[in-house]
Amino acid sequence: MILTALIYKDIKQLLRDPKTLVMVLLMPVIVLVMFVAGYGGPGGSIPISVANLDGGSISWQLISELKRASAMGLGSFEIVKTAYTFEEAYESVRKGEVYAAIIIPKGFTEEVFLGEETQVGIILDTSYADISEGVYRLLVLTMQGFQQKVTEKYGGFTFNIYRVTIYGPEVSKIDAFLGVVMSVLLHLVPMSLIAVSISRERERRTFEQLIMTPISSYDIIMGKLLAYMIVTMADTFLTLGLAVYVFKVRVVGSFLDLTIVSFLI
Repeated sequence: MILTALIYKDIKQLLRDPKTLVMVLLMPVIVLVMFVAGYGGPGGSIPISVANLDGGSISWQLISELKRASAMGLGSFEIVKTAYTFEEAYESVRKGEVYAAIIIPKGFTEEVFLGEETQVGIILDTSYADISEGVYRLLVLTMQGFQQKVTEKYGGFTFNIYRVTIYGPEVSKIDAFLGVVMSVLLHLVPMSLIAVSISRERERRTFEQLIMTPISSYDIIMGKLLAYMIVTMADTFLTLGLAVYVFKVRVVGSFLDLTIVSFLI
């Protein structure tokens, strides 16, 4: 009964403190946005391979454009390996020799000259989600620029880019680090709230009254821990909802398991 009263007191005080309440609500949003904006891959060029299954003039022009973009610093990737089959390119990514492989299909040059729909494949290692997404965007931008040049010279054609992923489904950067963000919040929020709570009670001179009441120090500590554990779990669900509905993060697995693990953390 005493413990319940202490939990109720701390939650009620939090709800009456707009500054702290805003901090609790905005903290997951700010942390999530900062991670989305700042999370990046390693420095330096990202090694990739190219499999030219076509061998025509346009396919070699595409490879030259990729090399030019890399040399001029327009993309943080570097062609370090040439593959001669789809399987060889796939294995180079699977074995970790490169992070991505570009597949130029047979008949690519002919389809461009005829103005038909053509495709270029990109094999990505999604065990490094941030790197794979970064190199994918760079390659797509480079190839789209190449498409504009070829269209001006030879006429229009449809240029589609498809991806093949290794080590799991297609993922984004935020899919990879949402767990890290939630772990940080599960530790950061309760510690911050407990510190603010104690500081507020000392400032208002109510802490001395609290410790003079006929309750044990265990009840005081557990009351604050449980009160802010409830607030933190609510913050966790807020973060998860924000990630799922705003940033389109996919949650795979049991929601109950996620709740239990969050509670234990």
